[in-house]
Amino acid sequence: MGIENKVNLGGWKTKRTAYFDFFRCPGCGHCQESILSGPDNMAPCYGCDREYPKDSFGTTKVRRSIAECHECGTNVSLTSSNYGFSGIGWICPQCNNYVAVGYGRHIVNPRKALNPKWNSPIHKRVEGVDKNKVFLRCRTKKDFLVVRLLQVAAKAEDSRLMFVRDEDQDAGLYIDTARRKYLGFIVWSVGDGNAVLRQIFIAPDERRKGLAARLVSFWVEHYADKISDTFGIEAPNERALNLHVKLGHAIIEGDSVKGTKCFFVSSM
Repeated sequence: MGIENKVNLGGWKTKRTAYFDFFRCPGCGHCQESILSGPDNMAPCYGCDREYPKDSFGTTKVRRSIAECHECGTNVSLTSSNYGFSGIGWICPQCNNYVAVGYGRHIVNPRKALNPKWNSPIHKRVEGVDKNKVFLRCRTKKDFLVVRLLQVAAKAEDSRLMFVRDEDQDAGLYIDTARRKYLGFIVWSVGDGNAVLRQIFIAPDERRKGLAARLVSFWVEHYADKISDTFGIEAPNERALNLHVKLGHAIIEGDSVKGTKCFFVSSM
């Protein structure tokens, strides 16, 4: 599987199909890119989860896609060997660029997925924040895929960040409708009578514009406050603490920060 250190989301230049040599299971007929055998020369089939003698696996031609990396030009086979640990898509082994992502049975260029037009129509689902700025609460698989793509960029800054779990967490996308651009995202959960802010991210080239403060304020007013007068913040770093002090959610007492409207929780 692909390594995901300092990855980017450049996508592909071109995409085509080609035939590859795969191994065929002698039991169920499942085709897989590689086989690994132990000292007893037995190899597992990843389709039926049974072991067979390595020599009993046949070979066959399987049609798969090849993407030309937009960043370095490497031809990347869209097979399991180049699939990232995140479960989002395929990574160039030369430059760690995501060349493609999976959406259901479709293969999508990350650059296309990061254009709000790909997720249209969203105008009926958004809430206004400011002029040309809207908030989209994530409800669809496309919504959550976009969040995970933005989290790839966020993880480059903080490796502790975990990908959103749509089964028990909520998320929202911050969008500039005039420029058709995702500005960032926010992730939260609800439990024990409070909303807990888990993650907030603003694209690096959109920072120092007050967007993080505006996004948090909107979330608190329209989501957290509807659950309780106070909300939690997961393991805030210094920048997050300064933001919440600025917004009046916390105060500085000596060398520490004390929540007034918020409280702090440890990482999940």
